[in-house]
Amino acid sequence: MQAESSKRRPLLALLLVVAVGGLAALFFKDTLLGALARSRYPRIIVVSLDTLHVDYTGPYGDEVDYTPTLDGFAATGLTFDHAYTTVPITLPSHASLLTGRTPPDLGVMVNGDVLTTPVETLAEQLGRYGYRTGAVTSLGVLDEGTRIGQGFDHYDDDMGGEWERWYRTADEVVTAAQGWVEEVGDEPFFLWLHLSDPHEPYLEKGAPPDVRLTLDGNPTGEWNLTTKEEFRAALELPPGRHRVAWESLRRPRHDDYQYTSLVLDLVRFESTELEELPEPLTSEAWLYEPYSVELDNPGSAPVPVTVTFRGRTKSPPPSEVFAAYSAEVGYMDGWLGRFESFLTDRGLAEKTLWAVVSDHGEGLFRFGSIGHATYTQEDQLRIVWMLKGPGVPAGRRIANQPVLVEDVMPTLLDLVGLPSPDGVSGHSQVRCWRRDDCYAREEWWSYGANVYDERVTALAGYRWPYKLLWQNRRRTGLFDVSTDPFEQNELSGGGKDAAKLPREAARLQASLERNRRALQKRLEERGAGELSAEQIEMLRNLGYM
Repeated sequence: MQAESSKRRPLLALLLVVAVGGLAALFFKDTLLGALARSRYPRIIVVSLDTLHVDYTGPYGDEVDYTPTLDGFAATGLTFDHAYTTVPITLPSHASLLTGRTPPDLGVMVNGDVLTTPVETLAEQLGRYGYRTGAVTSLGVLDEGTRIGQGFDHYDDDMGGEWERWYRTADEVVTAAQGWVEEVGDEPFFLWLHLSDPHEPYLEKGAPPDVRLTLDGNPTGEWNLTTKEEFRAALELPPGRHRVAWESLRRPRHDDYQYTSLVLDLVRFESTELEELPEPLTSEAWLYEPYSVELDNPGSAPVPVTVTFRGRTKSPPPSEVFAAYSAEVGYMDGWLGRFESFLTDRGLAEKTLWAVVSDHGEGLFRFGSIGHATYTQEDQLRIVWMLKGPGVPAGRRIANQPVLVEDVMPTLLDLVGLPSPDGVSGHSQVRCWRRDDCYAREEWWSYGANVYDERVTALAGYRWPYKLLWQNRRRTGLFDVSTDPFEQNELSGGGKDAAKLPREAARLQASLERNRRALQKRLEERGAGELSAEQIEMLRNLGYM
């Protein structure tokens, strides 16, 4: 027995040496890969531009002159002409961007969900290979409670500002990002910079006020309700009965709708000295006649009263939305340009790898509605995706080849020379320019959803270049989006492709109901809890409810 035991010892020792050697080899391999990546790409920056319609950018649209920064990225980098998100909703689209996986796979289907699926993010993978990781976000739907910040050493989701709101503007985001970069110094870093100025509310920073608050006809201040911020005004209420009124400063437009107006979503009065004050209230829609509230001070001395309020523009007309949206895109582009100059001035621009990508687009009246989330037209699903840096050809465009938002992560890791984590369903598209051979999907589906009642409201099935569009139980339509980029001409099966169209349409139609049911089931079973009152208020103020 002793002899048999002594025979095993050399074998066990050999196995131990092999195991230790294997671990050491793996360690040194990872160390070498990280060192090579950090040497070639000491800085990796992903800029996500929220709610950016491709037509409102110079690289994708016609006669756009207010995006010089994006124009510069296209001129010095690579542009994917046909990039798509699989869902036009901020949180799940960003979850795909940062994990390389689809929303149904992650269980993050709508805003308000939480990333609970075990998954490695882009930040975790780059952090493992020696990068400092930081993120600065600009919408409340990406707060750290969603776990979208998994793997970041520094995650800045503080909306800040003097007044309560659920977003911050490009100047605030860029300033915060610059502070973090200054702190990191010369260390290799990965930064996710999230800008969302084109998102609702549509209003350029510094826009003129649209409402005046008065006390007994005397002005006390002016604000812009369209910002959807929460404002506070301190009033001195003399003895007696008084009238507090909000007067519209908004100028009528030629295309105002019948119901275009201003609305106060909240009015709340507070005073430590008055016992009887109106309960929190919401105004009726108003525009020309002031909206007023009566207050009574029964005492013999003036008392301080604080009025808190927020509001919005109801049914803004196209001319107002177009002007504000374009201005906000330009404002965002300008601050992105400032951030690029900031890096250049500090000698950090060289050897920096950039990915500029939008999470989804925006419906801007093409089909009679504005917004995203519940729609799957090309207006909402097409996204910007550009790359710039070492190893990326300058001025190159990838045309007539569809790529998806979940391809961003594996593409960046492949370009840097690092492996993708297990479970990634996206594909590296580096082959697009190295071998003129993009990874091609046979079929994929996108969906729109209503966060409030957990309902799939729209579907889009693609077998490139054909798209089957289904919208909330309405009839379906087939389009060739390579030649008809915004679904203006529904196909009937005629023309030179008559033999092909029925086959493509039949394949998509055959899988439509199966995909709708599967997505609806995943939406219902994803394990999300009920939205809190704060989440509901946030989603309402950002236009999702």
